[in-house]
Amino acid sequence: MGKSLSLYRLMVIAPNLSGDGQLNELMLEQRKAAKAIQIWFLPLSLARQASPEAHGEAVLCKHRRQADWLQLRFGGTISQIDVSPSWLETHATALPPKGVAGNISVQPQRF
Repeated sequence: MGKSLSLYRLMVIAPNLSGDGQLNELMLEQRKAAKAIQIWFLPLSLARQASPEAHGEAVLCKHRRQADWLQLRFGGTISQIDVSPSWLETHATALPPKGVAGNISVQPQRF
């Protein structure tokens, strides 16, 4: 077995991470700017594969400050987890769902 990565896991009740598209936008921007992926999204099924006691969606981060910032935004609890880089590459490179566009049409007012 190869090396494992020690990452910070933010565990959040679904659909707090995947429900509004903000995590998708953040991860997309980060991947455009960085040479390597530093944040991974795990829906409940993958979160349980990585850690059987998982109880919600998760984000894995290389840096604690990323996990802290995401916790401020989405809530949840942070812990550390060791994960195989090959498992991440095989299972966890997908982005979370995009947000649903809201109806922001403006109705003219009549006076």
